[in-house]
Amino acid sequence: MYEAGLGVARDYPKAAELYRELADDSLVRGFHADKACVRLGTMYREGLGVPRDEAEAARWFRAAAEHGYAEAQLTMGWCCEEGRGVARDDAEAARWWELLADQGNATGLLNLGAMYAEGRGVEQDYGTAHSLFNQAAYGDDEVAYYNLALLYRDGLGVEQNCQKAASCFDQAARRGHDGSLLELGVMWQAGFAHLQPKPVKAYAWFRLATERGVETAAAKLAELGARMTADEVAEAENIVEVWYRYIVPRG
Repeated sequence: MYEAGLGVARDYPKAAELYRELADDSLVRGFHADKACVRLGTMYREGLGVPRDEAEAARWFRAAAEHGYAEAQLTMGWCCEEGRGVARDDAEAARWWELLADQGNATGLLNLGAMYAEGRGVEQDYGTAHSLFNQAAYGDDEVAYYNLALLYRDGLGVEQNCQKAASCFDQAARRGHDGSLLELGVMWQAGFAHLQPKPVKAYAWFRLATERGVETAAAKLAELGARMTADEVAEAENIVEVWYRYIVPRG
C-alpha cells in the first residue's frame, strides 16, 4: 500500500520498514516473506526510501532465492551474470539459471542454454543447449525458436538441417522475432538444402525485416531488388501483404 500509494500517501521509507519486518519474521517464512525480500531488494537497488545499495539489494534477493522463490532466483541470475551487488560469476549465474530451468521457467531454460552454447560458467555443450532451447520452444518462446534455428543451420549439437533451420526461423518470426526475418531472407537468397535460391521469397523477407528496422535489411533489399523484374517485385510485395493480413498484423 505505502509503496504504491493505494489508499494512503505514498511513503517509500514506511514501505521499506514494513517489508523488512515481514522479511525478517521467521514465523511467516514463505511466499509473503520471500516476496517482501524481493520488494525490499528492489527498493535498495533503486534507492526508494533507503540508500541505493546494490550489495544490500543482492543480499535480500539471495535470501528469497535460497528459499526457492523463482522471481528472486531470476534476479540473482542476472546479478551474478552482470556483477550487480555481487562479484560477476558465470558459474554461479548458471546455477541459478539451472534451478529455474528445472522448474520449466523459460528464461532459465534460455539463459542456461545460451551458457552451454557459449561455454560460459559451464563446459560448452551444444547438445545440452539444443535440449534446453527445445524445452523453451514448447512454451512458444520466439528466442528459443531462433536459437534452435541457429543450431540447425550451423550443425551445432545436431545434424545440420537447413530446412529445420528455416522452419524454426519462420516460427520465431511468426512470434515476433524480427532478426529471424533477415535470416530467412539470407537463406532464400542463397538457397539451401536441395532448394534453389528464390529471390522473390528473399525479397519478401528482406522487405518485412526492413519495415521492422532490422540492421542491414534495407541494404540487402535494395541490392536484391535492383536485380529483379517489376513483376517479381510485385509478387514479393503480395507475399508481404499476405503475411500482414493473415499471420502478423502490421504495426
